[in-house]
Amino acid sequence: MQATHIRALGVLLLAIHAATWGQPTTSLPPSSILPSDGYVHTFWGPDEGLPSADAWPIIQDRIGYVWIGTGFGLVRFDGVRFTTFHSRNTPAFHGQQVAAIHEDTRGRIWVGIYSGGLLIYDHGTFTAPPFASALSRETVSGIFADSAGNTYVCTPVGSYVVRAGADTAARITGLKDPPHSGVTHPDGTVYFIGNGITRYDAGGAPSNLNVTSPAPYAISDILFGDDGRFYVVRLGEVRQYAFLPDGQARLDAVYPCPGAVKILKDGDRGYFIGTVGYGVVYFDGTTFTRPQGLGVQRGAGRQVHSMMHGRDGGLWVTTAGGLYQFRRTFFTIIGADAGLTNEYSWLVHLQKNGPLWIGVGNAGAYRYEGSSARLLKRADGLPDDHLTDMFESADGRMWFGGVNGELSVYDGRAFRRYGTAGASTRGRIQSISEDAQHRIWIGTRAGVFTVDGNHIAPALLADGTQIPTSRHLVHMEDGSLWCVAGGTVVHVAKGVLRSYPSTPDSGFYGTTAMLVDSGRVWFGTYGSGLYVIIRDSVINVNKACPGLGPRIIDITEDDLGYLWINAERELQRVRKTDLVRAIADTTRPVAIDVFDHRDGLRDLEFNMASAHSVQKLPDGRILYATTSGIVAVDPSAVARPTTPPPLVIERVIADDVPYAGTDAVSLPAGTRRIQIEFSALRFESPGRAMFRYRLHGVDEEWIMVSGSERTATYTNVGPGDLLFSLEASLNGGRWSATPLRLRLSIAPYFFERLWVQIAGGIALLGMILGAYRWRTRRVRERNRQLEEEVQRRVEAEAAIRSSLDEKTVMLQEIHHRVKNNMQIISSLFSLQLGNSQDPMVQEMLKESQARIRSMALVHEALYRNNNLAEINFQNYLRELAEQIAKAHHRKDVRIDFRGGPITLSLDQAIPAGLVMNETLSNAYKHAFSPEAGGTITVVTQQDGEGYAELVVSDTGRGLPEGFNPDTVPSLGFHLITALTEQLNGTLSIDGKQGTTIRVRFPTE
Repeated sequence: MQATHIRALGVLLLAIHAATWGQPTTSLPPSSILPSDGYVHTFWGPDEGLPSADAWPIIQDRIGYVWIGTGFGLVRFDGVRFTTFHSRNTPAFHGQQVAAIHEDTRGRIWVGIYSGGLLIYDHGTFTAPPFASALSRETVSGIFADSAGNTYVCTPVGSYVVRAGADTAARITGLKDPPHSGVTHPDGTVYFIGNGITRYDAGGAPSNLNVTSPAPYAISDILFGDDGRFYVVRLGEVRQYAFLPDGQARLDAVYPCPGAVKILKDGDRGYFIGTVGYGVVYFDGTTFTRPQGLGVQRGAGRQVHSMMHGRDGGLWVTTAGGLYQFRRTFFTIIGADAGLTNEYSWLVHLQKNGPLWIGVGNAGAYRYEGSSARLLKRADGLPDDHLTDMFESADGRMWFGGVNGELSVYDGRAFRRYGTAGASTRGRIQSISEDAQHRIWIGTRAGVFTVDGNHIAPALLADGTQIPTSRHLVHMEDGSLWCVAGGTVVHVAKGVLRSYPSTPDSGFYGTTAMLVDSGRVWFGTYGSGLYVIIRDSVINVNKACPGLGPRIIDITEDDLGYLWINAERELQRVRKTDLVRAIADTTRPVAIDVFDHRDGLRDLEFNMASAHSVQKLPDGRILYATTSGIVAVDPSAVARPTTPPPLVIERVIADDVPYAGTDAVSLPAGTRRIQIEFSALRFESPGRAMFRYRLHGVDEEWIMVSGSERTATYTNVGPGDLLFSLEASLNGGRWSATPLRLRLSIAPYFFERLWVQIAGGIALLGMILGAYRWRTRRVRERNRQLEEEVQRRVEAEAAIRSSLDEKTVMLQEIHHRVKNNMQIISSLFSLQLGNSQDPMVQEMLKESQARIRSMALVHEALYRNNNLAEINFQNYLRELAEQIAKAHHRKDVRIDFRGGPITLSLDQAIPAGLVMNETLSNAYKHAFSPEAGGTITVVTQQDGEGYAELVVSDTGRGLPEGFNPDTVPSLGFHLITALTEQLNGTLSIDGKQGTTIRVRFPTE
């Protein structure tokens, strides 16, 4: 019996598929050229997490989860995450393909499996009810309930009824054929669907309805109305019946519908029809249509298996190709389902009472009229296959510009070519417009032109030059013109041009959008955001509202006071008055609404060929050219829910062991890692939900996560009672009024229990007291020994200090004696000077005397210093400079000291002092003429890298050209070079303007 039932169902689907799959989709055309009532969709297949592309039954439970039966198990879906139950992770499953799902009045989920019997999911556990043991290997193809809560189970070996509140089943006898499913009439009567339709009143005998079937199991669905009529979906048609007084049915109408298998009421509007081969179509009671966005299903996705209405809106459809969710929203998409074989659009224009024109890059343009989309190219009269702009003039004619600079016009009957704008450069046409005198203007890369009669002529300024290249042309009532030229906005009035440049950043690629309103000119850039011209001032709007753009390719104002900003991968909406106030006061907040893939704008990129890549319609809608067709946005229909979504805690995973998510969960001792999985059960833009959670006693503040992050993880929390709180918000609205709370209790180990810890504490305290007494005795003895040792060290330190004082006095005396001996040597040189009449000898003696004095000064400084290891070299230099100045008797030479202190050791102070002695002496002797003095500047500085620098510069005559210190026969320069090497330093000499000698050496 089972094999016969399954085979019959297969024959039904194959027959429908064979009868309808290859028929053209144009038999179900869209309802209008640009409907205001369209659909957007979200698709889930294996790449999106659905375990199998073959999806069958679907329900939404009372909590809000969507349950889907697939070819690879049962799936629970929260809008973001799929949880799959099958034989690999759920032992109760004896088959993979789920054929039926039902939720009973107690909130339990009934699951019918092909060749796997019946399971019931209750509080996280799957079990087979006792009455279903005989069905463990049977196919449960249908589960439904009547108004009294009784549950019906359909199998090939018979149908059963489970009374409400009971767990026992009674077999229904008297059915002519085993039904594959059933439905319940609003009056509570049950109707089984098999080869025919059988009425069943609880407690009564079944009776067959006089609804014929052309083939076994050809009847696939029934929908009852509240007016005594009902629809029966049969092989390739929808039949309308009315009930007669005797309970039988009267056929009123037959509506052929290729591949029809399912029917679902759409409120008071009409009906959704699921088909095999055509996806979902719409039935208004007399005719079938395919509304925009509803016919996007492809391939196996056109084979519909089931449909349902979501609790928060939307139509859910399971197919052989995956899961779809359709919903009406504030925009519709005209793409492949409207007959556009090329969806990559760049231009769009809806003529007044005429067709919709769609430019598709270098492939021509569609002339779309709702029931057909004709692709036109250059051979049909267009200026080029690659259109760059299109425009409708006031007389209803359509103007087209191409990348080759050619222009053509269409009057509704034929095309006429006007020639090329900018023939010398073949400039690409970037914009077409019309002024108040109905003259056509053309903006190209070669400049701006006008159409004068049958000729195209350059548009000239008062000085005879041509208006530069323009992407946008906006004509004002006073005859002036605003246009975009490269990265600059230009205003032309009375033949005079004025530029308004932006202030671009590194990501700037040019000005791409412009909107002129009363007293303001808004313009957008590709990379630098939004600007506005107010009273001749260019203002960067992003400084007041940094979230705009930054890649702006269009700005359009709707009828509600909002600016719609096309930001390439998303649409942004901001109230214009908010922007104006924020420009005046940058502290005022500005709310920006962002619409992107989370709102159904999937796989879209907004394109731009010219200003006419966007069109605002008289009814307020805005058309955008995108990579996926034309998007028609209705600003008046934008409504985002802000009510916090319902929350649920799915489960708690403690050290890889799952626990059902209830109000309280008890965890075993030693639990180290806790994962809390939660969800927000709202399916409209689930990615816009925000969560915040907190584990009291662990988290000091709320932890914020996005809508896709639905797990909280904690490690090493420790034993005790914990409280987890969870809140959510949607679209930036308020947070949940009452947090969802979960109580966690982690049991302690034996040694973590209170009485064990008290007993252990007492024992430990006794041990501590004993150890304390023993330790005290040891400490006292040790203190005595330490006191004796301290006394010995104090006496030794006093002896060392006494010896050190003696040595310090001795070293000071040595430095004093060295200084005195050097003074004696200097005095001997003075005596020798008095006995010598040779000027050269006298000069040599004076230089030697100065060198000895420089060394004596070092020892004098050490003698006066408490620190015998180093001296303050800056103070030493001041004394040295005073001695040298007195020796040379030049009052017209001034010494200027700059820089900071330098500390040098004795080994460095003596050679450094000799260097400075030679340098200063040379400056006094050779830098200045006898008639004119000058200034000698001494700079001392020490950097953080361990180097000291000594610089002597003068304002004198400088060094002769070609001067080389290595070849000069001067002892002074030789000494300076040798001493610098002794210091491991570097020497540099500059004699161009005065003389500068710089010595740099390490101090460490």
